Amino acid sequence: MFFIKLYHFIFGYVTVKITGAKPEKFINMLINLRIKFWGLKKISSANISELQAKIPSRYAKKFIFDEIANKTHADYAIVLQKGIRFFIERRKHRFGIYTGAIIGILLIYFSTFFIWEVKIAKSDYTNNSEIIELLEKLGCKTGVWKKSLDIIEIQNRAVLASDGKISWLAVNIKGTVANIEIKKTEPSAEIIDTKTPANIIASKSGKITYIDTYDGQQTVKKDDTILKGDLLISGAVDSEMLGVVIKHASGKILAETTRIIEVIIPLDSTEKYYTGNIINKNSLNIFGKNINLYIKSNVPIKKYDKTKETKNIVLFNQVILPVKITTANYSEFTEKNIKLTENSAKDIAISKINCIIDNRFGGDENIVEIKSRNYEGEIYDGYYYMKCTVDCVENIAKEMPFEAH
Repeated sequence: MFFIKLYHFIFGYVTVKITGAKPEKFINMLINLRIKFWGLKKISSANISELQAKIPSRYAKKFIFDEIANKTHADYAIVLQKGIRFFIERRKHRFGIYTGAIIGILLIYFSTFFIWEVKIAKSDYTNNSEIIELLEKLGCKTGVWKKSLDIIEIQNRAVLASDGKISWLAVNIKGTVANIEIKKTEPSAEIIDTKTPANIIASKSGKITYIDTYDGQQTVKKDDTILKGDLLISGAVDSEMLGVVIKHASGKILAETTRIIEVIIPLDSTEKYYTGNIINKNSLNIFGKNINLYIKSNVPIKKYDKTKETKNIVLFNQVILPVKITTANYSEFTEKNIKLTENSAKDIAISKINCIIDNRFGGDENIVEIKSRNYEGEIYDGYYYMKCTVDCVENIAKEMPFEAH
């Protein structure tokens, strides 16, 4: 479909309006003469019927249309001419435009022998930009000659250079685009050691609320208060028949524990306010080479935030050219001093502590329950200090192998 559109764009086509009592006969004659057309559209009114069709320029001859019109008793008119051919004909005395068009077409053709874009087609890896940078170092990048690439070598070297982060990578070149597929390395299944002699000790201090001993000799009971490092389940089991048997102790022991979280909030701070003044600077990137489209490199504002946006130039809404436009946006802002009240600082401190608790405890599989949060705050020397005592219920059982003697 793309090459058909490209053909019509280069060699041109016309839009013909056909009117009369039965304009369909004109269309039937085109079919009988095997003249190609498309985009047929019918427009009817009270007194006249009208058809419009698009016809390649090689058939758009006046004597052909006149003959068909006479035989079908219809009238026609060429309402539109599109394509490079008609553009050149209208400007046939301008040699520079004609030459430029030919050079442009040749450049597009020869540029198809190069990589125009390297993009991630399929990936489960978290940082795809890291892989793109790695491939650029290995030679797979925008502007490189396609036949110079050793795809197998690049794939193997990319996997080796990832330090085990990816297990498989494929480079599939389709046209002028290098499509990259990535498969990350899956973590190996954790092997649980149940043979090595070990004790169970306390990973935190607290008050025991629940005990479930899987193997070994229990040394504590419910409601006992223990300290970090205390022995909870011993791997040395005293048996009346066998004497002392050394085992790999295991079990689950829940205890009420306490964590302390502290934050400091300054009462005097500054906030950004954007003025709405934005300065844009554009640059072209052609086959990896940057060309600035501005003269002055300095930014005539003092305080700003910079953001970048890069877009590929697309031909005919289908072909991505090896030309990118990068727009750097400089957004001006001013700073205003903000003085917090005690209540405002308290709200900010509580919100910050809750975020810390969610981030720190949310992924901890040993935390069974957060029972309470007790906040204490005070102002001192221009800052608001807050301490939060977090009461938890958690699994404090920690395996500790026997020391070698």
